[in-house]
Amino acid sequence: MSLVPSSGRPGRLVAILSWISLSVPSILPALSLEEAVDLALKNSPDLRVEESGRNGARQVLAQARGAHLPRVAFSLSYENGRTATELPEFGATGPTGRSVLTRADVASPFRTQVAVSLPLFPGGELSARLGQARAGLRAAEGRMARARQSVVYRARASYYALRRAAELVKASISAVERSREVYRTAFRMFESGLRSRADLLRAEVAMASAERQFLL
Repeated sequence: MSLVPSSGRPGRLVAILSWISLSVPSILPALSLEEAVDLALKNSPDLRVEESGRNGARQVLAQARGAHLPRVAFSLSYENGRTATELPEFGATGPTGRSVLTRADVASPFRTQVAVSLPLFPGGELSARLGQARAGLRAAEGRMARARQSVVYRARASYYALRRAAELVKASISAVERSREVYRTAFRMFESGLRSRADLLRAEVAMASAERQFLL
């Protein structure tokens, strides 16, 4: 066991302590709890899946409701054809007894048609589909609400866990710094004859224990 002050024995631990002391402010959450929860809700893939399912259930419900409404059909047509007619043939002295086939082009104007239909007695099929669609929407909304609660819970738990970890790191750094300062003080007093070697050894053991706890 060395009895040299820690300030005189640089090593990896000193570099680690210096780096972590500068990094602790960045470890602490830069967002508030509400901002962290909002960020988690916006980027949760599970919530996106449930939201897509809810939107699909809404579309199914809209289709089921539309089946109860009147249906309107609109058509537009245009025809252009030729007709053939046999007419009696007339000579210089009158009808000859024969007929002549004549053709004429007949142009029909645009034809529009509008049809309205309303289901009067579908036998309960439409009502059953509507009820099933409503139940499906309620189930989808319930799944989405549960997924949202799960995301909020995990975000809050992670937020507080991060804060606790950052505080533990700061506390460990403070403990190591205090033990090193106690050891340096004990070493100076040992050199001045004010402390015994046993006191110096206890201070060094306490410092080594604090450093080991920090590295665990």
